[in-house]
Amino acid sequence: MNKIKRTSLEFAAGQYLPEKYGNCRFLHGHNYKAKILVRTEGVVDFKLLKEVFKSLDHCTMSPEKHRLFWEQIQRTRVSFSTKYNFPDLPIFKISYLPVEELTVEEIGKYLRKRIEEIPGVITAEIELFETDNCSAIIDEEISRD
Repeated sequence: MNKIKRTSLEFAAGQYLPEKYGNCRFLHGHNYKAKILVRTEGVVDFKLLKEVFKSLDHCTMSPEKHRLFWEQIQRTRVSFSTKYNFPDLPIFKISYLPVEELTVEEIGKYLRKRIEEIPGVITAEIELFETDNCSAIIDEEISRD
């Protein structure tokens, strides 16, 4: 028999979008909140569920295709910090996501796929809130390639 469990989780992260999205093209952050409906087979370790969200907490999210850019930023920061003795320059924690754009829909799909990789999880439905009034519901099938 499948169990249905509902929980909510939060994480704070930076993001940016392509220029076509106006001001969202600038690096900015959100306090994301997610409502999750998980259908399980047996017992699911909710610590694993929390870890999916914790991996994005207090980081800058970036599409994987921008990895070289962020690695260059990190190298420049370290070199500048050392050369000019500014040890308090910001340190960036970057989480690379396999998405084209960091829209709330794409982030939600990524999170859903990660949740469905947890042992015992059959399917998951996520409503991911970018703000209190803006969310995306991810409930369609995701192929398990």
